[in-house]
Amino acid sequence: MSEWVVEVRNLNKYFGRHHVLKDITLRVRFGEVVSIIGASGSGKSTLLRCLNGLEPIQSGEIFIDGVCITANGVNLSKVRQSIGMIFQSFNLFPHMTALENITLAPQKVKRMPRVEAERIALELLRKVGLEEKAHAYPAQLSGGQKQRVAIARSLAMNPKVMMFDEPTSALDPETVKDVLDVMKELAREGMTMIVVTHEMGFAREVSDRVVHLDDGRIVEEGPPEEIFYRPKHPRTREFLSKVINI
Repeated sequence: MSEWVVEVRNLNKYFGRHHVLKDITLRVRFGEVVSIIGASGSGKSTLLRCLNGLEPIQSGEIFIDGVCITANGVNLSKVRQSIGMIFQSFNLFPHMTALENITLAPQKVKRMPRVEAERIALELLRKVGLEEKAHAYPAQLSGGQKQRVAIARSLAMNPKVMMFDEPTSALDPETVKDVLDVMKELAREGMTMIVVTHEMGFAREVSDRVVHLDDGRIVEEGPPEEIFYRPKHPRTREFLSKVINI
């Protein structure tokens, strides 16, 4: 079995004539935490959507756990079962409780018995610090609580990789820490994670590797201590000088 859970080879993505992602090559090991940083509009979110098969690409190859998801005839729905995707918006079903949101996919997709799905859901709610909110509806939850329920919902499918697209960008500042703490715990437990983030402190503390995306290209990547304290590329130095003191 390959050591890479995600492998991207020469990916190119266009929106019309606009070349959004340019010859992206990236590999992520099992158990690795990779943070993707860069200015708004650099292609970070588009890259995640391509990795999840939500956006078609014009050229290149994407492998998830050894399966080429860009090949003709691939069962994308099956591949997506091994990918947890956390968006900026929480995408919870408003007419369902937190517990029902989490148990829906295991029951419908994996044909898991309801009792087993609820047992796992309660364990996951406990993990994200929301066991007492099991029967609350999304409208009764804060933004940070909704995002933690969304994380629990993704974990219920036992994914091989978790992808986060700016998971704290829509949150009030006082709720950001709770979500980041959950993500840090997942990293400590060995979850493979690809995180698009503006939270430089998180990227510095938790990442095994940091990737700087600029104008659709990977201009620099390496361990956080190198990227944040000894960046080599002038575009990386320029970007970091605007968001942190280096």
